[in-house]
Amino acid sequence: MFAILKERGIDFELRIVGGDWEKILPELQTLAQSLGIQKKVFFLGEISDKKLIEEYGRARFFVSASRYEAFGISTVEAMAAGCVPIVSDIPSFRDFIANTNAGFLVDFTQHSQTADIIEKTLKTDCRPLMKNARLRARDFSWEARIASWKSLYQRVLRK
Repeated sequence: MFAILKERGIDFELRIVGGDWEKILPELQTLAQSLGIQKKVFFLGEISDKKLIEEYGRARFFVSASRYEAFGISTVEAMAAGCVPIVSDIPSFRDFIANTNAGFLVDFTQHSQTADIIEKTLKTDCRPLMKNARLRARDFSWEARIASWKSLYQRVLRK
Protein backbone atom coordinates (compact mmCIF):
# COMPACT_ATOMS: atom_id res chain seq x y z
CA MET A 1 0.00 0.00 0.00
CA PHE A 2 2.74 2.42 0.88
CA ALA A 3 4.65 1.68 -2.33
CA ILE A 4 1.44 2.53 -4.21
CA LEU A 5 1.19 5.79 -2.28
CA LYS A 6 4.77 6.61 -3.23
CA GLU A 7 3.99 5.91 -6.90
CA ARG A 8 1.03 8.29 -6.63
CA GLY A 9 3.29 11.02 -5.23
CA ILE A 10 1.63 10.95 -1.82
CA ASP A 11 3.88 12.10 1.00
CA PHE A 12 3.77 9.83 4.03
CA GLU A 13 5.84 8.57 6.91
CA LEU A 14 5.36 5.02 8.17
CA ARG A 15 6.52 4.55 11.76
CA ILE A 16 6.54 0.93 12.91
CA VAL A 17 6.47 0.54 16.68
CA GLY A 18 6.95 -2.64 18.70
CA GLY A 19 9.37 -5.41 19.45
CA ASP A 20 10.60 -7.79 16.77
CA TRP A 21 9.40 -10.97 18.47
CA GLU A 22 9.29 -12.90 15.21
CA LYS A 23 12.78 -11.71 14.16
CA ILE A 24 11.56 -10.28 10.85
CA LEU A 25 13.09 -6.80 11.04
CA PRO A 26 15.83 -7.52 8.45
CA GLU A 27 13.21 -8.91 6.07
CA LEU A 28 11.01 -5.83 6.54
CA GLN A 29 13.95 -3.50 5.99
CA THR A 30 14.83 -5.36 2.79
CA LEU A 31 11.21 -5.17 1.66
CA ALA A 32 11.08 -1.41 2.28
CA GLN A 33 14.26 -0.99 0.26
CA SER A 34 13.01 -3.17 -2.61
CA LEU A 35 9.79 -1.13 -2.74
CA GLY A 36 11.78 2.11 -2.75
CA ILE A 37 10.19 3.42 0.44
CA GLN A 38 13.08 2.89 2.86
CA LYS A 39 13.46 6.66 3.43
CA LYS A 40 9.80 6.85 4.46
CA VAL A 41 9.77 3.87 6.84
CA PHE A 42 11.08 4.11 10.39
CA PHE A 43 11.45 1.04 12.59
CA LEU A 44 11.29 2.32 16.17
CA GLY A 45 11.28 -1.02 17.98
CA GLU A 46 10.15 -1.14 21.59
CA ILE A 47 9.68 2.32 23.06
CA SER A 48 8.72 3.74 26.43
CA ASP A 49 5.11 4.51 27.33
CA LYS A 50 5.93 8.23 27.17
CA LYS A 51 7.39 7.88 23.68
CA LEU A 52 4.41 5.78 22.59
CA ILE A 53 2.03 8.54 23.68
CA GLU A 54 4.13 10.99 21.65
CA GLU A 55 3.94 8.69 18.60
CA TYR A 56 0.16 8.41 18.88
CA GLY A 57 -0.04 12.18 19.27
CA ARG A 58 1.85 12.88 16.07
CA ALA A 59 0.02 10.26 13.99
CA ARG A 60 -3.03 10.96 11.87
CA PHE A 61 -3.91 7.30 11.55
CA PHE A 62 -3.05 3.91 13.03
CA VAL A 63 -2.60 0.78 10.94
CA SER A 64 -2.84 -2.79 12.15
CA ALA A 65 -2.76 -5.63 9.65
CA SER A 66 -3.09 -8.26 12.36
CA ARG A 67 -4.74 -11.48 11.37
CA TYR A 68 -5.74 -12.15 14.98
CA GLU A 69 -6.09 -10.08 18.12
CA ALA A 70 -7.73 -11.30 21.29
CA PHE A 71 -8.65 -7.70 22.09
CA GLY A 72 -6.44 -5.14 20.33
CA ILE A 73 -5.41 -2.77 23.10
CA SER A 74 -3.01 -0.85 20.84
CA THR A 75 -5.91 0.00 18.53
CA VAL A 76 -8.00 1.32 21.43
CA GLU A 77 -4.99 3.31 22.71
CA ALA A 78 -4.49 4.85 19.28
CA MET A 79 -8.19 5.69 19.00
CA ALA A 80 -8.11 7.31 22.45
CA ALA A 81 -5.29 9.51 21.18
CA GLY A 82 -7.39 10.49 18.18
CA CYS A 83 -5.76 8.33 15.52
CA VAL A 84 -8.04 7.09 12.76
CA PRO A 85 -7.78 3.28 12.83
CA ILE A 86 -7.18 1.52 9.52
CA VAL A 87 -7.28 -2.09 10.63
CA SER A 88 -7.88 -5.65 9.46
CA ASP A 89 -11.45 -6.81 9.20
CA ILE A 90 -11.21 -9.28 12.08
CA PRO A 91 -13.73 -9.84 14.92
CA SER A 92 -11.96 -7.84 17.64
CA PHE A 93 -11.46 -4.82 15.36
CA ARG A 94 -15.02 -5.06 14.01
CA ASP A 95 -16.20 -4.50 17.58
CA PHE A 96 -14.27 -1.20 17.69
CA ILE A 97 -15.09 0.10 14.23
CA ALA A 98 -18.32 -1.32 12.80
CA ASN A 99 -21.19 1.18 12.73
CA THR A 100 -19.16 3.93 14.42
CA ASN A 101 -17.75 6.12 11.61
CA ALA A 102 -14.55 6.04 13.65
CA GLY A 103 -12.20 4.30 11.22
CA PHE A 104 -11.84 1.71 8.50
CA LEU A 105 -11.92 -2.07 8.34
CA VAL A 106 -9.84 -3.22 5.38
CA ASP A 107 -8.59 -6.29 3.58
CA PHE A 108 -4.85 -5.73 3.48
CA THR A 109 -4.50 -8.13 0.54
CA GLN A 110 -6.36 -5.50 -1.49
CA HIS A 111 -3.39 -3.14 -1.76
CA SER A 112 -4.88 -0.54 -4.08
CA GLN A 113 -8.14 -0.20 -2.14
CA THR A 114 -6.27 0.09 1.14
CA ALA A 115 -3.94 2.67 -0.40
CA ASP A 116 -7.05 4.61 -1.46
CA ILE A 117 -8.25 4.72 2.15
CA ILE A 118 -4.85 5.79 3.46
CA GLU A 119 -4.61 8.46 0.76
CA LYS A 120 -8.08 9.75 1.65
CA THR A 121 -7.08 9.88 5.31
CA LEU A 122 -3.96 11.85 4.43
CA LYS A 123 -5.74 14.30 2.12
CA THR A 124 -8.99 15.08 3.90
CA ASP A 125 -10.07 16.69 7.12
CA CYS A 126 -10.18 13.73 9.47
CA ARG A 127 -11.28 15.63 12.55
CA PRO A 128 -14.77 14.06 12.56
CA LEU A 129 -13.27 10.55 12.31
CA MET A 130 -10.69 11.39 14.98
CA LYS A 131 -13.42 12.68 17.30
CA ASN A 132 -15.49 9.53 16.72
CA ALA A 133 -12.42 7.37 17.40
CA ARG A 134 -11.85 9.13 20.72
CA LEU A 135 -15.51 8.76 21.67
CA ARG A 136 -15.56 5.06 20.76
CA ALA A 137 -12.39 4.41 22.75
CA ARG A 138 -14.15 5.74 25.85
CA ASP A 139 -16.49 2.75 25.65
CA PHE A 140 -13.48 0.60 26.57
CA SER A 141 -12.25 2.71 29.50
CA TRP A 142 -12.13 1.15 32.95
CA GLU A 143 -14.95 3.43 34.08
CA ALA A 144 -17.22 2.30 31.24
CA ARG A 145 -16.35 -1.38 31.66
CA ILE A 146 -16.88 -1.32 35.43
CA ALA A 147 -20.27 0.38 35.02
CA SER A 148 -21.26 -2.23 32.43
CA TRP A 149 -20.17 -5.13 34.65
CA LYS A 150 -21.90 -3.63 37.67
CA SER A 151 -25.13 -3.31 35.68
CA LEU A 152 -24.83 -6.91 34.50
CA TYR A 153 -24.28 -8.22 38.03
CA GLN A 154 -27.24 -6.23 39.32
CA ARG A 155 -29.52 -7.68 36.60
CA VAL A 156 -28.32 -11.21 37.41
CA LEU A 157 -28.84 -10.72 41.14
CA ARG A 158 -32.39 -9.44 40.58
CA LYS A 159 -33.26 -12.66 38.73
